[in-house]
Amino acid sequence: MVLPITLTAEATEPWWNMYAAMDNLNHQLTLGAKFPILQTEDVISMMQLADAGNTINSTLDNSEHHVDIKRLMAISGATYIIEANITKANNGYQLTYNLHQENHQQQQIIEAATVDSLMTLTAADINQQINPNNTAPPSTYHSNFDNLQLIKGLGFMQSGDWTFAQ
Repeated sequence: MVLPITLTAEATEPWWNMYAAMDNLNHQLTLGAKFPILQTEDVISMMQLADAGNTINSTLDNSEHHVDIKRLMAISGATYIIEANITKANNGYQLTYNLHQENHQQQQIIEAATVDSLMTLTAADINQQINPNNTAPPSTYHSNFDNLQLIKGLGFMQSGDWTFAQ
């Protein structure tokens, strides 16, 4: 399960947001049938069910969100949870991710010149960490969550304001 990816304001191009980054990474993971990936919409629902931190309506500004990983694992049935953040680094970008398991956590840092290449490198690294026998390369993916108006609409839906959501 990939959680929404925290982005610093100066770190990314305007069209990137925490859900576009999460969705992009989700679709580049090629872990095989043994490790199914929850889709972005399902993760958002699981986070709400678990009452796991701030969801869409309070994280539109890409501020840091806090998640009870153990509770989210128990509710979702996820074997792995990936928590990540992107920051500006040197002449490019840096993604730091934590790969959570039930009784273990591992942190990795990936650097790249663009956010797109950062997501591809991160997916390849996670694929290797979780399922080194799977050799399928990550594929390029364009997220449906890269529309700020859509994200704001989802936030209004979460807060029950259906008029603004429309």
